[in-house]
Amino acid sequence: MVRPDVDAIRELAIDLDPELAKAVARWEIEVGEDWLGGPAIHLTIVFKDSEIRRVWKSRGAYRERLRDELLAMAPEHYPFIRFSAESEALNPEQPVQA
Repeated sequence: MVRPDVDAIRELAIDLDPELAKAVARWEIEVGEDWLGGPAIHLTIVFKDSEIRRVWKSRGAYRERLRDELLAMAPEHYPFIRFSAESEALNPEQPVQA
């Protein structure tokens, strides 16, 4: 079993949607195991607070495309993909208050 490269995972995620990637503050990527011991990719995409509302609604479709691409890249590693904001208290579902 070939262990996926963290840099290759990041490049794939960026290339998949360069516009969404501009809104990312950081990519947290760990190649390891899931809670049952199976091979996994844990990916947290942390959006910039100033950009999160612009891309939040597109995250579902992006997650599906990214999961498919990661499975093609490393079929034995299941991808776990989550999204977050720089400020964890920020709720991207609520409108901006003036």
